[in-house]
Amino acid sequence: MSNSKSLLSIKNLSIETDQLRLIKNFNLELKAGECKGISAPTGTGKTTLFNYIAGLLPQKEYTITGELVKAPDLKIAYVFQEPRLIPGLSALKNVMLPLENILEPERAISASRIWLERFKLSNKANALPNNLSGGEQQRVNLARAFAYLGATTGSEGLLLLDEPFASQDEENAQNIQSLIKEMLFMQKKSALIISHDKPMLQQICSEVYGV
Repeated sequence: MSNSKSLLSIKNLSIETDQLRLIKNFNLELKAGECKGISAPTGTGKTTLFNYIAGLLPQKEYTITGELVKAPDLKIAYVFQEPRLIPGLSALKNVMLPLENILEPERAISASRIWLERFKLSNKANALPNNLSGGEQQRVNLARAFAYLGATTGSEGLLLLDEPFASQDEENAQNIQSLIKEMLFMQKKSALIISHDKPMLQQICSEVYGV
C-alpha cells in the first residue's frame, strides 16, 4: 500500500464562516486501494469537508486555508447523506444517468441492472423513488455511484460516502461494506466515508478521523 499513488492529500485545512470555524488544521492522505473514515458529532463540518473535496462548496461564503491536492482527472462519485434521486425516473434510470455518456446504451442498462442486483434491488428496477423506502432510495444512490466508478476502469476514482449505512438493516449494511471493499480492489480506486457508526468504520477503514 505504501507504494500506491496518492489520490487525495489534505494539509492543514481550515474552513470557517464569519461566525463559525468548521474545520481546523485537518490533515489526510488517501492512496489508491485505501479506505479511511470520518466519525464526529453532528455539526462539526464533515459534510462541508466532503463538499469542498467534491468542488461543491460555495467558496465565497467561507474562508479557506491550507492545501487540497487531488490526482489529475480524479473521478469522484459522491453519495450524499440524503438520496438525491430524480423523482420522475425509475431506479434503473437513476442508476443509468452517469453512464449514458460513458457506455453504449445496452451496456449502460446491463451495468445498471447488475449494480441494482448487487445492492439487493433487482425487484425495484422499475420503481419510482417515492415508492421506495428510505433505505432503498439510499441503496439506489449507492448503486449509481458504484456503477459510475465501475465504468471508469483504469481511471483514478474516489468514493465519497456520507452515512452510507444509515437506514439499513444489518444484512444490507454488511453487504454495502463488502461492496466497498470490493471496489477498493479495482485498480486506482479509494474511499472516504462519513459515519456515526464508528465500529462499522473500524471494520473497513485503515484509519478513522475526527474533524
